[in-house]
Amino acid sequence: MAQKKSFGWVDVDIMLFNQISIEISKIEYKTSQEKKNGYGRGSKPTRRTRGKKESTLSMSIAMVEVVQIEKAARVKYGEGANLLDIEPFDIPVVYDNGEELVADVIKDVEFTSTGRSISEGDMDAVQDFDCICSDVLYAQPV
Repeated sequence: MAQKKSFGWVDVDIMLFNQISIEISKIEYKTSQEKKNGYGRGSKPTRRTRGKKESTLSMSIAMVEVVQIEKAARVKYGEGANLLDIEPFDIPVVYDNGEELVADVIKDVEFTSTGRSISEGDMDAVQDFDCICSDVLYAQPV
């Protein structure tokens, strides 16, 4: 039986502001939903309720790209603008292992913090960001 080729980091293209980003070194997104068992007679659940869905996103971006995004924000939104002023945007994430294309779309992304972090010995400044998003559309047609 032939084995399928798996997906690795080299197979991922992440689009930020309509360009493939080569400076993102990590992206993590997920969707969760509140679920709770309900009980009636006996010791086992008799029903299940579902609550709200929530999607989350975090990214690690090299400072060289962060600075370019900040400069673009100042051009579009004014001199004092920073990452927090950028209007909601989508992030397509495409996985292509040569055998299969899988495209996810992270919807209505906004940065929730901005800043800098660097330590002694760092040879490449990378910034970690937690973002808010409204939804993740998984395995969309390409």
